[in-house]
Amino acid sequence: MFVLTLILGLIGLLALYFRKKHNYFKNVGIPYAPGYFPFGSSLVWKCFSGQESLLQVADTYFDQFPNTKLFGFYKPLGEPMIAIKDLDLAKKIMITDFEYFVDRNFIKPNPKGNLHASMMLAALKGDAWKTSRNLVTPMFTSSKLKAIMPLIHQCGESFTKYLGNFEQDHLDCKEAMQRFTIEILGSLGCGVTPNVINETNEFYDQAMLLSGSTAPPLKAALRFAVSFFFPDLSYRLNLSLFDTDNLNFFIEVIKNSMHSRKQRRNDFIDLLRDTVEELDDEKKKKINSENDITDYVIANGLMLFFVGNDTSSGALALALHYMARYPDVQEKLYLEIQDAIDNNNGESDLDYHTLNNLPYLGKVIRETIRLWGINFFDRTCVKDYFIPELNYTIPKGMHVTIAGGKIMRDAGNYENPLEFDPENHFTTNSPSPSNFLGFGQGPRNCIGMRLAYTIVRSGLIHTLAKYKIVKGPKTTEDWKFNAFIPGGIGHNQLFVKLEPRF
Repeated sequence: MFVLTLILGLIGLLALYFRKKHNYFKNVGIPYAPGYFPFGSSLVWKCFSGQESLLQVADTYFDQFPNTKLFGFYKPLGEPMIAIKDLDLAKKIMITDFEYFVDRNFIKPNPKGNLHASMMLAALKGDAWKTSRNLVTPMFTSSKLKAIMPLIHQCGESFTKYLGNFEQDHLDCKEAMQRFTIEILGSLGCGVTPNVINETNEFYDQAMLLSGSTAPPLKAALRFAVSFFFPDLSYRLNLSLFDTDNLNFFIEVIKNSMHSRKQRRNDFIDLLRDTVEELDDEKKKKINSENDITDYVIANGLMLFFVGNDTSSGALALALHYMARYPDVQEKLYLEIQDAIDNNNGESDLDYHTLNNLPYLGKVIRETIRLWGINFFDRTCVKDYFIPELNYTIPKGMHVTIAGGKIMRDAGNYENPLEFDPENHFTTNSPSPSNFLGFGQGPRNCIGMRLAYTIVRSGLIHTLAKYKIVKGPKTTEDWKFNAFIPGGIGHNQLFVKLEPRF
């Protein structure tokens, strides 16, 4: 009887505790989605069960709270979380008042068991982030990216030949473009030639697993969900964000490439070493040994795949989808590309400056990303942040997410926001206009933005220069976000037909 009374008492205390936690937003007067023990707001459970994507939580709630700049919902075990739906407030958080939101909370790997994952820029906080950002930034300058163009051109030429040998009635856009991006990222980040464009080998399989580009095994999916929703618990348990065998595969590939090379490749391994050599003495002190340099190279090579593979291939796949649906846009883009090729003696291997200064191509890519709906914009409030117009203070330590996908598809920020219209929505050639959140904004925006644009531009140029993209038997008017894939676009979702232009 005593044990039963004790159990009932504990249950009662837990109920009171979580009721209090789930009353936070009600008490502070912020619109919110109710929380329920143990998973928090109902949509969070849908994320665990694969019904919704982790990256669309804020977007899915967006329309339920009209006429407000932000709203709240509850993570598992009652942790409150703020979602920003106002563009001006989002820009304050990312740019103007960045000092209040320096840290990200997307992943929190423990360096004891996740050394290289913990060194990724996305995982670092405070001064460690600033130091690493300063170290890595020179790798993505225009001068450095010019040096990697020969490697990108090699991949582009191989990809064009691959398309020529392909069954052209129904090209799987994501599968084809993924081979292109893995080939490039493997060459740049790992210092090898993966040879994945024409064959499915171990490198291809491992790259797909590392970037989450294929539906992961249940264990991996749960590991990622726990890392996302319970970062502190994940840190204490030293939970590995990646599959150990998968991680070790790439660590060995990069190490072998570093130690066995006899000449420069002008890949990121060489460029990062150059960057270290160019540091002043004060900054060099923070890199203590050759092992530290090796670990930085490995961490950044892994980051290229983790962040860049699924996103770049997804943007390319979706762009082909829109080219088939909007032939007038495709024809205008083709003419711009063909003019550039004609001015380059008929060669499609355009130099870095020309590649990144085709204005309509830039607009098409930004418009594709705008309508995509992916959202990677999370921040942690590092000191109390008062919002005068709401008379509300975001407390230190609260996790904040920005509903970037929906903000870019909101009528208040874009005219006819659900229409694919590159010319109407983007009148500037800036890679990141003020109302465009595709790569974030401010000091913590995507450091690889220039590289991503270069890869996507190259992929589209090599494809559209040789082929007309048209609707095929499997082409659909729309597509559904795949909750199991980080970027939402998986294989067997987007199909087009290729017609040789000559």
